[in-house]
Amino acid sequence: MEFPERIWQLMAKMLNHEASVSEEAELRDLLQKNSSLQQQYDLLIHIWKEKEDKKRDEEDAKRHILKIINRAETEQVQEDLVITHKRRRRRNYITLALLLLIIGGTFITYISFKRTASSAGNQDQEVLIAKNGSRIRSLLPDGTTVWLNAGSQLFMENDFSGTTRSKA
Repeated sequence: MEFPERIWQLMAKMLNHEASVSEEAELRDLLQKNSSLQQQYDLLIHIWKEKEDKKRDEEDAKRHILKIINRAETEQVQEDLVITHKRRRRRNYITLALLLLIIGGTFITYISFKRTASSAGNQDQEVLIAKNGSRIRSLLPDGTTVWLNAGSQLFMENDFSGTTRSKA
């Protein structure tokens, strides 16, 4: 063949859609004159299209995978926010419940202590009582801390001034 390099250049330009009108005409003319060259060009076009289709499919697959990854990341972030919100809400409920228990226990102990002190009737003695199912802590007038277990009572004189305490 007279210009084999020129033929391959024309074919490459045609496949890449870079050939000018005159180059397209030149290639058609050469292909008409040589049928085996036409067969080679047709095979080359077929292979080129398969390559482009495969490349397009790979790009579509990559885009699809990126969409899936982005969606998964977005859903994970949203799920993390929901979990964090649920944990915060649960912690707030537990804190509130503990606070209510402490306030309620303190109030019940105070009421119980006041009732016991007023029902003792004796002005010279003060009685500290821990009801069944409770445990209380009290600070005595002399600065001593006393813990009473359930069902216990402590009788104290109002004018304690001695150096010893004894069980009655």
